[in-house]
Amino acid sequence: MASSCLLRRSLRNKTNYKSPIGKNKAVVKSIKKKVSETKQTKDEMKFLYCRWDRNCSEKFTSNKKFHDHVEGHINEAQPKSSKYKCSWKFCNNFYTNCKDEFTRHCFYHVYLEILLRVGTFTKNDLNLPDCLNNKEKKYLVPDIKQNYTCQWVDCTYSFYSIILFHNHVREHCEFEFKFYDRSRKNKTLVKCGWEICKLKFKNLYRFKEHAMKHSNERILACPDCGQHLRTKTNYQDHCNRQLANNSQEFQCEQCFKFFSNERLFRIHFNKHVNILKCYLCDMTCSSSRALTLHISCRHLKEKPYKCIQCDYKSAMKNDIRKHMESVHENIIHECPKLGCSYSTKSKYKLQKHHSQIHENIPIRCYACHCCDKVYKSGNILSQHLIKVHSFQLPSGHKRFRYTMDENGMFRLQLTRIESLEVQQMLSPATNSSKNNSDQECKIAYNRNIFQYEIDDSVMVVKY
Repeated sequence: MASSCLLRRSLRNKTNYKSPIGKNKAVVKSIKKKVSETKQTKDEMKFLYCRWDRNCSEKFTSNKKFHDHVEGHINEAQPKSSKYKCSWKFCNNFYTNCKDEFTRHCFYHVYLEILLRVGTFTKNDLNLPDCLNNKEKKYLVPDIKQNYTCQWVDCTYSFYSIILFHNHVREHCEFEFKFYDRSRKNKTLVKCGWEICKLKFKNLYRFKEHAMKHSNERILACPDCGQHLRTKTNYQDHCNRQLANNSQEFQCEQCFKFFSNERLFRIHFNKHVNILKCYLCDMTCSSSRALTLHISCRHLKEKPYKCIQCDYKSAMKNDIRKHMESVHENIIHECPKLGCSYSTKSKYKLQKHHSQIHENIPIRCYACHCCDKVYKSGNILSQHLIKVHSFQLPSGHKRFRYTMDENGMFRLQLTRIESLEVQQMLSPATNSSKNNSDQECKIAYNRNIFQYEIDDSVMVVKY
C-alpha cells in the first residue's frame, strides 16, 4: 500500500517527488506492474462469472441475479439420450437420469462460486499465505440425493437450491424476533424453532449464527483447495496450520507437531488432555462425544443403526455406510490419477495407495520401544507387546495408543495427560489435599505398573 501511494504521488507531481527509487526506472516499472496486477485481481473479484458452457460470458455483482441467471440455464437444459449432463466449466463429467438431482447439483456450483469469491476477498484482505492442500477437489460437488428440507417446527418447505434453503432458515430467525417484538421493556428470550433444539437467544446475530449450524451453512471457501469454512478465523487457522515447520514456533511435546501461534497450539494440546471419566470403568476421554461413544459401544452395547437390506447392525452410522458400499452396492473406488489402474472396494485403501504411490508419503512403521522389532500395523505390535513383553492394557482401555516420535516412527504412548478432577476420581484418597483444578497430572504406565506424577509427589499403584 505504501509503495502504491508513493507511486501515485510521484505521477501527480514528478518535479516535487525526490525519492531515491525515483531514479531507478526498473524499480518504478516493477511497482507499476504490481499496482496494475493488484487492480486487475480486485476487478476480477468484484464479479461472479457464469461458467455455464463456453457460450455464456455473463458476470454479476449480485448473488441473487447470479443465482437467477444460472437457474435459467438449468430450466433450459435438455437431456441427451435420457441423461442430463452438467455443463459447468470445471465440473468433472457429471451425468444423471434424474432432473431433480441435476438441478441440485447445478445450484451447488452457484453456491460454491459465491463461497470461493468471498474466500478470495478474505485472503487478500488478511494477506494470508497460499493453501498447500490438494487442489484437485477445489470444484468438487458432493452427491446430493435429496432436497434440502427445513426442520423448523411446523415447516414443510424443501428446496433444490442450497442458497434458497439457507436464506429460508435466516428468514425464520428474523420472523421469530419480530414476532416476539423484543423491545427494551420486553426481555423475553427467543427459542430456536429447529426440531429437538431447546436453546434460547436474546440477540438476533447470535441466533442466526446458531441456525447456521443446523442448516450447515458456510460463509466462504478456501480459494486454493475449496474447503468450506464457517468463519474467517477458521480460514486463518486453515492457512496458518500449513506453514513450514522451520517458521513455526510452538511444538507439541506429545506428538511433535508444529504450530504457528499459541492459540492453535492450545486448541491442539487440549485434545491430549483427558477431562472426562467413564462412571462404569476407568476409561478417560478428552471429549464428551468420545465418552458417549465408549459407553454405548463398550457398556450398553447398543447398535441403533441397522442395514435396510440385511440383519447387520452397528453402533456407528459410518459403519453402515461402509457396509452398504462394500457388500450391497459393490462400489469400486478407482485411482483418479491418469495411467493408474489401481482399484479397490475400500476407500481407506485407495487413500493409502494415493498417499504412498503418488504423493510419496512414507508407509507408517510401528516400532517396539523394548526391542528392535518393526511392524506395518499397530494391531500386530500390540500383540507383540502382550505376548513377548507381557504388557497389559490400561484399566478401561481396549487397545494401546501409539504416537509418532521424532524419527517418524510410531511407538507406544507411555504417558497420558489428565485433568486433576479426573485424576481425583481415579485415586480420591491420594489427591484429597489437592484443590487446584488448573493443575494437570501425567499418568505413565510401564508393563503392569501405573506411576502417578503430581507435582513432586510420586505414587506407585499395582495394576
